[in-house]
Amino acid sequence: MSRQVLNNNETSGTITNVAGDYIVHGVGVDQILGTRAALLSALETWANSVDAQNVFWLKGVAGSGKSTIAHTIACIMHETGRLVSSFFLNHQIPARKIFTTIARDIAATSLAIAYDICSVLKNEPALASASLSRQFKALISGPLGRHPFDRTIVIVIDALDEAIHGDGDTALLAILGVEAANLPPHVRIFITSRPTNIIEQFLWGKSYIRTHLIDIHSIENLQDISAYVDAQLQNHTIRRKMRPTELDEALVQDLKARAEGLFIWISTIFAYLRTAYNPRATLATLLSKSMPQGLEPTKKMDELYISILETCGPWKDVYFVKDYSLIMGAIMAAKRPLSLAALQAFHGGHHQPSAAMLLECFGSVLVGFEDENKPVRMLHLSFREFITDRAASDTTPLTHKFYIPLKAHNGRLTRLCLQTMINEFKSTTHVTRYLADDYDGPPGIPSKDAHISEHFLYACECWIDHVVDVEQPSLVGDLIFEFLSHHHTAWLEALTRNGVFRGSLRVRAWLNEHASEFRALYRDEIQASLLRRLSGCLAYELRNQEGLVAILESADLYRSLAAKNPGQFNPKLLSCLCDVSMYLGGFQQRQALTRVREAVLLGRALVEERPTASSDDLARSLQHLYRCLRVREPSKAFGAMKEAVAIRTVLAEDNPSVKTKSLLAESLINLANCLWNVDQEECMMAYTTSTALCREIMLMQVTEQASQIHIPNRSSLLALSLSNMATRLSALGRWEDALAASQESVHLLRTISGNGQPRVYQMRLAALLQQFSTSLRHSQRPEDALAAIQEAVGIYRILGAEQRAVPHITFGDSLYSLADCLNHLDRTEEAAKAIYEASQAYRAVAPKRRPASWPHMFIKVAHQLSAQKRYEEGLAFCLEAVEECRDLARKQPASLQLKCNVASALCELSGHYRSVDQTERALAVVLEAAEIFIELSKSWTAGRFEVEDGLWSRLRFNLTCLVTEPVSESIEVDEDPGAQLISRKSKVARTLNDLSIRSASCSVLREALNLVEDSVSLYKTLAEEGPMFYNDRLANALLGQSNFLADLGQPDDALAAIEQSVELRRALTAEQPLLYGLRLVRSLINMSNRLWDLHRQEEGLAVLGEAIDRCRALTAEESGEGEIILSEAGSFLADCLRNFGIRVSELGQQDEALMAAREPIPVARYQPLAADHGRFALGLRSGRIEGESSFPES
Repeated sequence: MSRQVLNNNETSGTITNVAGDYIVHGVGVDQILGTRAALLSALETWANSVDAQNVFWLKGVAGSGKSTIAHTIACIMHETGRLVSSFFLNHQIPARKIFTTIARDIAATSLAIAYDICSVLKNEPALASASLSRQFKALISGPLGRHPFDRTIVIVIDALDEAIHGDGDTALLAILGVEAANLPPHVRIFITSRPTNIIEQFLWGKSYIRTHLIDIHSIENLQDISAYVDAQLQNHTIRRKMRPTELDEALVQDLKARAEGLFIWISTIFAYLRTAYNPRATLATLLSKSMPQGLEPTKKMDELYISILETCGPWKDVYFVKDYSLIMGAIMAAKRPLSLAALQAFHGGHHQPSAAMLLECFGSVLVGFEDENKPVRMLHLSFREFITDRAASDTTPLTHKFYIPLKAHNGRLTRLCLQTMINEFKSTTHVTRYLADDYDGPPGIPSKDAHISEHFLYACECWIDHVVDVEQPSLVGDLIFEFLSHHHTAWLEALTRNGVFRGSLRVRAWLNEHASEFRALYRDEIQASLLRRLSGCLAYELRNQEGLVAILESADLYRSLAAKNPGQFNPKLLSCLCDVSMYLGGFQQRQALTRVREAVLLGRALVEERPTASSDDLARSLQHLYRCLRVREPSKAFGAMKEAVAIRTVLAEDNPSVKTKSLLAESLINLANCLWNVDQEECMMAYTTSTALCREIMLMQVTEQASQIHIPNRSSLLALSLSNMATRLSALGRWEDALAASQESVHLLRTISGNGQPRVYQMRLAALLQQFSTSLRHSQRPEDALAAIQEAVGIYRILGAEQRAVPHITFGDSLYSLADCLNHLDRTEEAAKAIYEASQAYRAVAPKRRPASWPHMFIKVAHQLSAQKRYEEGLAFCLEAVEECRDLARKQPASLQLKCNVASALCELSGHYRSVDQTERALAVVLEAAEIFIELSKSWTAGRFEVEDGLWSRLRFNLTCLVTEPVSESIEVDEDPGAQLISRKSKVARTLNDLSIRSASCSVLREALNLVEDSVSLYKTLAEEGPMFYNDRLANALLGQSNFLADLGQPDDALAAIEQSVELRRALTAEQPLLYGLRLVRSLINMSNRLWDLHRQEEGLAVLGEAIDRCRALTAEESGEGEIILSEAGSFLADCLRNFGIRVSELGQQDEALMAAREPIPVARYQPLAADHGRFALGLRSGRIEGESSFPES
């Protein structure tokens, strides 16, 4: 258990006790069992309590066992489910990532907190580089304060003093010494450190900090030492060599006393004894030496190291001393631990030191050398500190002979690295020339060397780390000269074949600063070209992070070259910028867009200077601009792609070749993608054209240089065109055509994805298999569909394990498709596992790397989780999707589609809130969604409305479901649940009525009728509770229902609805004629029209006559509220008289029509008022649309 607790700030996993690259193997957790009982008990009690002392500070001198206790308490808390994060600080690694790491670990404990932290990061992306104080407040104290825990949680921070490098480096101390007090009491922080003055100033005496000093001289600590010694004497090796039962008790007691409470001292003694030939005699010798007691712990350790080192070998033997210096110096100077085999290989030759024999002498302070292939590490950091620093303070031979000067040995190890590479490259073993201009092999990077040695790989990966620390270039000048002159390219090839590329420009900077005489050997133009080619090779192998490093360095070099010679190097800079944009596009859209816009501007400038030579550079930059804009600004992306196609069409016509036609085909595929949302017929024509062109290219002879165009690329291009066309054919319901295209694309990629081809083709094959699976499922071949998606998932797993290059979102999509197939075959348990794995993959996507499709993916996962009755998890995913949609819409306020996505996500969220009985929240979000849709629909055509029809149906479903949900417990205890339910129904009914009006305005009448019928049903229920308040709203909804029924050709039903409206409003007008009179007139006009539709003209005229009489009565009002009524009534009277005249004329009653036309209307009285009330528009006059009453909601 102890091996899976502490996190290092440079890793994402769990590690053992880390101190840089050196692991301490001294007092392990298993070795202190039976010791520290009182302290561990107190720590457990503190960790389980919720008192005000939420910080426990354990302080003690170096070697007193603090880290071991930290390990132990972390293990205990881990086993009980209380450990949320643990962090071992290191003086070599800055503490700037401590809170981001802890935040990540906290997020893993709670979906709600994970969502909270993600939201914070989205709203404030700069937090990743913000001050520690800001990070603590935003990522730690804020989320922890907003989300309660049902238990205490523990954060372990070990070796705090390692993060403090001076009086000015106190940001972390200020947080722990002040801001940690504001954490909730259930959040417990355990800290260990040495008692330095600066730490004491910040932490001592704080009421919320419980302090415990490890007093190495206390009775308890001495008893622990005694127990530890007794346990070690029972060790198998010790028992075999020393027979502890026969040991002199006085000797054992002397050993315990000499330890003086210092655990590292006694553990080092036993490590020494386990390697000694005669441990009994060795122990007696150690204890017989005049080692003074009562020393400060560091000096005590130094004294112990002196005593041990003195006995490790013959220090008067010049060969032993030389070998010690060489081997121990290499161990101390190495940038990462080296194995015994590597150390021996580095020091080969006629005077090879016997590394194995030497290391056996130092088994008390070094571990790992027993296996020659395992890294050799130190027992404790204090040993390194002693031999590389304090041993030099005494110039006497007593300690100076142990001293290892790091700078000198770093220089020597630099020479060893350079010499090793030079020797290796002189042979042909590691030379592949795949970065050469004339390389004609397959794209990508050759496979790893089968038998590459550790010391050669170390030299390739770490020589730059060593050389930049060399302050005297004369120490390595001869080797630098030879290496840069003859082997630099071979090094790049060997490194990227077998290791990790972390950049190379630091060498250039070192040459500029320290070795200008060799600067000419580093030729910027050659290096820029090499790095660009390297970037392309890495991309083929899906090593995108390394590829990005390479292309960024290439761009930096070309930018520097272009500043001096723009005509020659600007085209190459433009190409690099496009490549940088390609790498960044997947996770850093803004930076990608910035680079590609620079490339487009540069491309246009180049075209003005050299139209023929630079046209394709501009086309390429425009194509990358399309990729950056296609989701967020599709119209601009379309424009960029049209221009690129136009340029490449001219180039292909002027110079028809595989290259020009391939580039044109690629652009046509992208143009077709753009056309889908503009003109689907043109889109399919573009796919047909691109596919035909790709087939033509497949039959052409390659005349260009082989390294530029490869047969697999042409096959891949045809497969891409077919797969994109298959996607569109599926969307059109042409399943068989889609299946044929998809099947052919899979066949093409399958033929080129094996046989040592680059991994990028395997990735593309997996994507095509996923699409093929979908086509098979639509073609009612579920078993074949499952086989295809299982193969795709298997490829992604292999690629992810080998390169970790499969994006989480891609892997999650494949797992989601797998779950779909399994569900279709009723294999629900397997489907549940797949969707869980998919959810984990989606959650692993860093916020800044989430694509625009990410919200939709989370909504799909939320559906699956809810279907499996994992409602809380489904809600968490849906909440994140909504927040992401909001964030995208905020960034692009002009995008109607993004606003529509917000409404759609809110609609989904409403359903998830209902599933966890949060009805009021469900209502709030669905009402918000309705408001967004109503606003958006004002700018939609009928066609666009039909596209979104499914979303409106979900809105209606969610709204109607909410009125049947029970009332949840109100936060306000005095609120009547009955009133709460009535208010909810009222809001839903009103929203449904508003939605029906907007759908009618978009000519989607059937949906409008469904919505208003639901509204009528609700208002009828509400009217039973409050007739005076809700009858008018019911009458208004009935009026709308009548209109929609009439427009749909159902006149009898339309008349029945309006008759109900008139009946209700007659009753209301009898009570309050001034308030409801005109509303009754509107309903009467509508009823007259419905009667006329049924050829019941006499009845229709009678109803219209009643409307006229009521208007006349209302125009007689003189003042007050009547002034407003007057303006409306006069307008309606004029319309009614005109309509009356038309109706009676149709019946041949000309005299009555003439009388209606001649009736005087007091226009001068109401016309000015009408002009001030814009709400009396044609819609109101016709009686088709009516505003709500001015009464409050409830």
